[in-house]
Amino acid sequence: MAAQGAPTHYLAINAGCLLAALALVHFAPLPRVQPDAAAVIFVALLFLPLLAGPELNGVHRWIGAGPIGLNASLLALPALAVLAAKMDWRWQLGLSVAALAAAVAQPDASLALAVGGAGIGVALATRDTKPSLVAIAALLAAIWAHKRGVLPPVEFVEQVYLDAAGGGVLWLVLLVAASLAPLVLIALDHSMDRAPRFAIAGTMAGFFYTAALSVYPAPLVGYGAAAILGLALALWLAGNQPGPRQGGDPTGDQISSG
Repeated sequence: MAAQGAPTHYLAINAGCLLAALALVHFAPLPRVQPDAAAVIFVALLFLPLLAGPELNGVHRWIGAGPIGLNASLLALPALAVLAAKMDWRWQLGLSVAALAAAVAQPDASLALAVGGAGIGVALATRDTKPSLVAIAALLAAIWAHKRGVLPPVEFVEQVYLDAAGGGVLWLVLLVAASLAPLVLIALDHSMDRAPRFAIAGTMAGFFYTAALSVYPAPLVGYGAAAILGLALALWLAGNQPGPRQGGDPTGDQISSG
């Protein structure tokens, strides 16, 4: 971002959020909150922009405004996916429907495809086909939302990959590698249970995919506090959550207790 001439305060905000994220993941204890209650809180965060956030051309995706505005889906969905991955199918279905309803209402195709990515991730982790059915509904919701919710791009936030390509092939390759590396590292991190880490990777893959194809925020490689803090929340929860409620870990991976 600095090499491409991003404003100094963009770099400072991203760096500050990264430090806060590292502190959260490595040092913060997990509060005594029931997963069900926590999931409801994160669903409420997805809908908060419709009630209290700013509006732009009929689109509601943000909590707050100005330099402290946060994209609600990037902030809340990764953590919600971690919690859902630990729940039974009925909870997963209900939370997925709620998240897709938020994607349609905002509208936000990136949120919809990220929900689908989380479902595919959980299906791969648990070898259960039911969560993958969420991807079908997510694709339909994304198509509907995309037709109604495309906004003009903001430099260093959206169309980051296209702008990088304009600076040379090497910049684009580096940016794509920087986007894929976290997904691979998270998916291979055996300190977390398999289902949550695959859910995180699938969620972030959905966000990266829409950022690469259309005018949506590019997580981590572009300007934005929400993606950094949202991923940190997800990793924090995944590293502190107990195993699945029913049947144990079908893959034999070690389950971290904190």
